[in-house]
Amino acid sequence: MENKPWYASKTIWGVALAGIGLIAAHWGVLIAPDDATLNGVIEIACKVAEVVGLVLALYGRIKAQSAIGKPTA
Repeated sequence: MENKPWYASKTIWGVALAGIGLIAAHWGVLIAPDDATLNGVIEIACKVAEVVGLVLALYGRIKAQSAIGKPTA
């Protein structure tokens, strides 16, 4: 099986995106504390990032044909 670098993995990028969404939502990222509408949009964006990241990770794992590691020359 051919190896590929970690940054070429859809699974890694999906997990990273989901993690960013989770962390941002957990820490309560506020851009404009006085604007409830904008903060609602940001909250939705965090949730969308989580879902898209998880779907990308699952898709990447299903479609993977190479292991992550040092590329073979």
